[in-house]
Amino acid sequence: ALRGLELPDVDDASVILLESAPLCLTMDEELIDEELRPVLDALRTRDRAELLWIGAEALGIETAISSDAVAARDSFDACLEPELWQLIPLGARRTVELEWMAPKAKARFWWRARGAEFSANALDEPSRRSSILKVFPDARAHLDALARFSPARLATVTSLSEILEQRRKAQELNAHGRLRAAAASGGPDELPLVRTAQVEVGLVGASTLVVDVIADLEQGCVPEFTRAGVVRACQSVQGAQQRFTWTVDADDLALGGWRLRLPMATGPVEVAIDAGNAD
Repeated sequence: ALRGLELPDVDDASVILLESAPLCLTMDEELIDEELRPVLDALRTRDRAELLWIGAEALGIETAISSDAVAARDSFDACLEPELWQLIPLGARRTVELEWMAPKAKARFWWRARGAEFSANALDEPSRRSSILKVFPDARAHLDALARFSPARLATVTSLSEILEQRRKAQELNAHGRLRAAAASGGPDELPLVRTAQVEVGLVGASTLVVDVIADLEQGCVPEFTRAGVVRACQSVQGAQQRFTWTVDADDLALGGWRLRLPMATGPVEVAIDAGNAD
């Protein structure tokens, strides 16, 4: 049975986490349980795989585990490890499964145990910066960006280019058949990025930003993405009310610090979208 084991569900969990981890940084507290449930389910899938390994080791037959199963587990770990810091805002939702384990077993479940000492809002606490970086050095760009922005702008995406690159990698993995979750899950393709009282911004595919304006826009005007004099006007979505898109190209990705300019009926509004490489 172990020789035939492939663990496609672990493949799927890898893609779910690669695509969804950034949501943990911007999601409203009251929406975490509903909209990030796939993240928690993906962690449980990895738990089950590790329990299988522990059982095989206890029986002395771990060498019988198939190469496909080993590849699936290794791929999950390689995908999640550099992104794990983004799950800090899950707090106890991520670490609760450690409570039943003996202390010596917890480190083996590193996707839950690593950083378990941090509270859900630790990324927003400047006093925790050094301790977080000791555990999660990959969080440096995000913490650097937060240090440059006022509290009113903390809901911005840390680096738009990094988010787009994660989505691109996930789609490539799906296309090659190793990781299949995004294609097989049947879930929506749109990845929410930023939400304010005036607008919601999401990502569709690997390069299209979707802008849904909630309040009334000035008649005949469209939202624009701006950065240091560079302006990219959004395109209206036919048949949709106050929905717009912007397809990002490589030249745009070279710039960080994008803002979304909304010509509202009550006056112009700007929303910080991307804190990456901001001047």
